[in-house]
Amino acid sequence: MKEAVILLHGLGRTKNSMNKIEKHFKEEYDVYNIGYNSLKYPIEVLVEKYLMDTVNELNKKEQKINFVTHSMGGILVRYLFKTHEIKNPGRVVMLAPPNKGSELANRFYKIHGPACAQIMRSRNSFVNRLGEINFECGIIAGGRNYYFFLDKYFKGKRNDGIVAVDSTKVEGQKSFIELRKGHTMIMYSDEAIKKIEHFIKNGKFLG
Repeated sequence: MKEAVILLHGLGRTKNSMNKIEKHFKEEYDVYNIGYNSLKYPIEVLVEKYLMDTVNELNKKEQKINFVTHSMGGILVRYLFKTHEIKNPGRVVMLAPPNKGSELANRFYKIHGPACAQIMRSRNSFVNRLGEINFECGIIAGGRNYYFFLDKYFKGKRNDGIVAVDSTKVEGQKSFIELRKGHTMIMYSDEAIKKIEHFIKNGKFLG
């Protein structure tokens, strides 16, 4: 039986943004590229409404489940593992996740929906109450900001234009790497995709 890979896009995007990763993995894995209405519902509802049917189906088959996420998609996976059983968990790669929140969410949450408010960079925000992760996770941060007018929100922190590099990290992560990529395009990077594949197969990043 093939292993499964579930793909989850970020805030304000669609599953089409993960098409290149889907194409790369679909010959070797059963790939589920899941779309969800990230601007309408909080993270708890997004997981139940859009993700659990697929997870339950794979759990019944006891198929190994890996995840590849972009941005807020990684927070959905953290909540999933916190609240549900994955019978045969694989590995997780998060691209540019706001694991400690995003400064831009603090600024724009009123116009980007309830899930955006949950990823604000503050001590008591939803994302910062999720705690340590309990799954095998590699994180790829983007360290290049193409939107220089947004630097003022990060107060000198290295960032990818949406998330500060230090905010991508989470307690319990197994491996971390930073690439000179911007937040909105990192999932199209051949370099990033090669790193994702190596981690899924080997539990570490190459190079």
